[in-house]
Amino acid sequence: DLVPMLFHVMQYLFARETSLLFLIRDPVEIVRRAQLFITTMYMMKMRGVMDTSGVKLTGEEIRKREIEGEKWALSTCWDVKRACDSYFLKEELEDFNDSFIKRESNGQD
Repeated sequence: DLVPMLFHVMQYLFARETSLLFLIRDPVEIVRRAQLFITTMYMMKMRGVMDTSGVKLTGEEIRKREIEGEKWALSTCWDVKRACDSYFLKEELEDFNDSFIKRESNGQD
């Protein structure tokens, strides 16, 4: 039964997909796909798709699952935000370096 591995496989595939999107310089698509991925995975966590035990959950266990799901979603959003911040900072530095090199080659200060 591969259901317990489903969550980890989906996270791995999302990480690979976002890496490729950063390489092709499409941050808007990264954010769009992150929103879809996080929403889908959160809903799966809340519906218990990842829980294969078949045990009926108590109210406290359900609330604990909700808190863990929300914590995971917020953490993942933060990771995407930080990755995009790094991407834009790198882009700004590259643009600055390119304009500096261009000015130097033209003899401008």
